[in-house]
Amino acid sequence: MKLFVVMLVSFWFLFTHNSEINICRALMDTIQEENISEFAKLTQRPIDEGIFLELFQETPLTAVINKANVILTQLALRTGFNLRKKNMHGETPLLCAVKKRPTTAYALLELLFQAGNRQELLSDLTSDNQNALNIFDLYSEPYREIDLAELEKSMSAIKNKISNLEQAESNYHDLWAQRINQQRVLDDLLCEPKHEFSIFGNSNLKQEGKEEEKQATIQELRAAISDFNTKIRLAERRFRTLNIHHARDLGELKRLQDLESSSQRINQIRDMLSPKMPQEAPLDI
Repeated sequence: MKLFVVMLVSFWFLFTHNSEINICRALMDTIQEENISEFAKLTQRPIDEGIFLELFQETPLTAVINKANVILTQLALRTGFNLRKKNMHGETPLLCAVKKRPTTAYALLELLFQAGNRQELLSDLTSDNQNALNIFDLYSEPYREIDLAELEKSMSAIKNKISNLEQAESNYHDLWAQRINQQRVLDDLLCEPKHEFSIFGNSNLKQEGKEEEKQATIQELRAAISDFNTKIRLAERRFRTLNIHHARDLGELKRLQDLESSSQRINQIRDMLSPKMPQEAPLDI
């Protein structure tokens, strides 16, 4: 009987352990895929952070922060994962956050400080005794070397190229609209019946004059349409030429804007990571 109970307990332990392993693997898959809805479903039940750490050398929270996904981080913090638990590299979630580019690091740090005690989180060190501020200074060094004046100059040049493209596109569509209007007027004239000449001389002359005027107008419209066709071809060629690198220009502008934002966030993040000096009590006079 005792042997049966031992076997039953062992079986139950193996079953639950395997179940926890499967859940941890499924959770890691959702983190890697950044699948927010599945992550929310899986974290509705407790997650064994110890098993997760053994499997992936990361805690659930460090794994999420390493993906630099702010929404996933919000969900993970609501779940109640350990804010100070280190991964196998000796890094806490806070220390992982400060390695991200400054714009992302700022958002992640705000979430972490809202969820936990700021001083406690800042007191954690890595295995080689580095604190969050040391690590941030190391990883943010490229952003501190950015020349903001040169950056603004580069962004201005790209914005001008984008503006020129938008103007070229607008000009192309305007020319087409004018050409269509001219064609509509021409079609209406061509559909009009020719003037019938009467036997009376004066009336006949008047009708002849109207017909000549109509034919002259038709010739003018055809010449104008031909001119529009030439302008449209040139406008289309210019638009296509400018549009070749449009996607690349947009990507480069986004990158430069992110560099500018990151550079501007550095001092704010350093203030967040610096231990606050206690305020001196006012002197009694």
